[in-house]
Amino acid sequence: MAASFERARLYSEPNGKGMQLTTHGSLGDLTMYNFNNKMDSVYQSGLWIYYEHPAYNAMPGYAVVMYGDRVSANLPEGYSNIVSSVRLVKSSHDGYKDLITLYSGTGFAGQELITGVSRGSLDYMADQVSSLIVIGSSPWTIYSDYNYSGQQACVYPSTDYYVNDDGEVVYFGLYVNMTSVGFLDNSIQSVLKGCSFWSRNEKQ
Repeated sequence: MAASFERARLYSEPNGKGMQLTTHGSLGDLTMYNFNNKMDSVYQSGLWIYYEHPAYNAMPGYAVVMYGDRVSANLPEGYSNIVSSVRLVKSSHDGYKDLITLYSGTGFAGQELITGVSRGSLDYMADQVSSLIVIGSSPWTIYSDYNYSGQQACVYPSTDYYVNDDGEVVYFGLYVNMTSVGFLDNSIQSVLKGCSFWSRNEKQ
């Protein structure tokens, strides 16, 4: 399946040495796996975020984004031995590959909401979005009001890309805060797949 390749093997020493912890999904507290503040390098496939604090930086802290297929890398300088939680940014969800993932904190911290379809209401994430990631080939339109109204802006999967195990190119766009798209923090109420302010073909 499309998401089966996504994995990360954490190492406690540089260059893929030392203790290991392998995961195919997000881990909110590495203390539970006896790996808190031990990560120094990684072997991974997919798009992953490594956070300084548990619960994906429930309190303000550092985070580093790393991506690629079967990539071996040391953590950047200053990030060794501080990682307390790990998050997978999914490239497939409920059968969809064009996704927008919304986060309640800046820098992709806190709670998340993943969708592959337009949402006229964001439920628990309404007025809570502080950052977002776009995955796939489609842009999205974000709105400041419910049902695709109010202030609007397009967000694109245009930051970079990687090629997965199946040879598929996975494009993504990183938006670490709302200022980068001209929105106030915590002001997104709905999202529309595509980037036509007048198209409503994919409303749900």
